[in-house]
Amino acid sequence: MNKKILIITRTQSGMRLQDPEIIAKKYSVKMFVYSDHRRGNKWFHYLLVECQVIVWLLKNILRSDLIYVLFNDVHAFFPVILGRLTGKKVLIHMGGYDGAWVPSLNYGVFDNPLRKWIVLLNARFCHKLVPISQYLIHGSENHYGQRKVIAGLTRFISLPPEKYRVIHPATPIPAPESVERDLKNKENAMLLVAKIDGPKTYAIKSIGFYLDVAKAMGKYHFYLIGANEEVVRKIYNAELPQNLTLIPFIPLEQIKSYYRLAKVIFVPSVTEGGPLVILEGMAHGCIPIGTPQSAIPEMIGNTGKLLERMDIKEAVRAIEWAMQEGDGRAAYEKCRTNFSLQRREKELISLFEDMFHS
Repeated sequence: MNKKILIITRTQSGMRLQDPEIIAKKYSVKMFVYSDHRRGNKWFHYLLVECQVIVWLLKNILRSDLIYVLFNDVHAFFPVILGRLTGKKVLIHMGGYDGAWVPSLNYGVFDNPLRKWIVLLNARFCHKLVPISQYLIHGSENHYGQRKVIAGLTRFISLPPEKYRVIHPATPIPAPESVERDLKNKENAMLLVAKIDGPKTYAIKSIGFYLDVAKAMGKYHFYLIGANEEVVRKIYNAELPQNLTLIPFIPLEQIKSYYRLAKVIFVPSVTEGGPLVILEGMAHGCIPIGTPQSAIPEMIGNTGKLLERMDIKEAVRAIEWAMQEGDGRAAYEKCRTNFSLQRREKELISLFEDMFHS
């Protein structure tokens, strides 16, 4: 009999991983998608949505074999509790926000005491955590760009090795001949893709630093995709670089044309989980430059450069290296070998089968 899996996620944030599609290839899937679009009082909204998920779970949980929750946050609480009460195994995917804390920006699930308690309770009582990187479990405590970053669940709770299994993120991989064509036509341009809708995301993604680097490198073009121009202008509070093209949010299929165009994908974030934009860029032959935070070093490896400090001169040297000596083929091959959808599918299905038979 085909196993039945319940998937719970917030809005469409988990869809970019393509896990629902992967799981549906082998198993019968039912999915509950939380809405983040609040109307009126936010606490009333949350209460209403939690009631909806409880009713949905009560209708479906006894006919299911496993519950898979995308991201460890408040919305995972009732699935974990009801899973324990009914003897159904609960797996929680971890993506980034649920494993890091930047106190000065009130960023991360650990910033609110109640939220932190719920997240740690979920980690303790779920059957398995599925982080995209060891960083989200063990992490570190450091300062980057004058921001203190505390990352890793084990900073707050003890977890045995069998409690989690790392499965790296993945992205569709274009055909080699397609990438070869793109490599011949790339511009000496930088690309940063990030949803910037306020001061917090502006700071986490280090947008001001990116703009300062653009001003220091007028001979190269810089693209910034996904940012609200009004927000950027207000916070930067200076004239934007003349070599910058600022593009609002556009669908992924349109973003891919910029991946094919730009020579370098730049991710100067203070913290991340495993940013898919790096993999998407690498899959199109972009040379990656990023920070030594979160899963970024694992993704980049020796195919690009890490900025040990948020320093303009260091960034300029890294970009000049990428433009003059970097090889987008190495980035593409690393992505194809380590971060393909086929690999994630194999590892995810293997995990589910292990859970069914344990």
